[in-house]
Amino acid sequence: MALTSTPGQPLAILDQACGTGVVEVALHDAIRSQSQKCWHLTCTDVSSSMIAAIQERIQGSDWENTNFEGLPGVFAIVGWIDHVNTAAAFSPESLPQISTEDFMRATGDGRWEDPTWVKTQFRNRGLKEVQVTFVGKAIPQRISGFSSLLKGPLNFITSRFWTEKPHQQSGAQFAPALVQHLEDLYGKSNHIEINSPGIIATSRAPH
Repeated sequence: MALTSTPGQPLAILDQACGTGVVEVALHDAIRSQSQKCWHLTCTDVSSSMIAAIQERIQGSDWENTNFEGLPGVFAIVGWIDHVNTAAAFSPESLPQISTEDFMRATGDGRWEDPTWVKTQFRNRGLKEVQVTFVGKAIPQRISGFSSLLKGPLNFITSRFWTEKPHQQSGAQFAPALVQHLEDLYGKSNHIEINSPGIIATSRAPH
């Protein structure tokens, strides 16, 4: 989230990785007393499904000061897929499991999680001095907060990868089952660490 404000100009807010628009709802509620002309909100995400979701929310909420756009990127590794698969495996219905690669192929085009592939894409476009760095990041989160963040991705997984029968029978109960699995594994009040590495690529345009 980024905020910029200049005297005499509207407040500008940027929400990167906006997802389905939970933050946007909170912002509009918090700044309800201000005219929409006094501030502007831009929502961005790498996932086309999330962009579609925020577009629908903006149109349905009549937010004239809010716009959206996609970003050229993709998740490199989603560290929570293993937890989702474990919860699915222990469910009475033996729910479908997916790989990290399956998830990433569904949310973006190309192998943006592969540093070599990324470097090749830059070079194929004539860029020079291409440098690609893999950066590791472990993010501690409480289970309650983590489960809230996963609502959008879980809805995407159950609708995209599950067949109609398990989606209808178990879709609504899967999020609580995942929370229970995490609490059994880490303890109800403890933090969990989510590994979320990323790729930083830089280059120069030819003269």
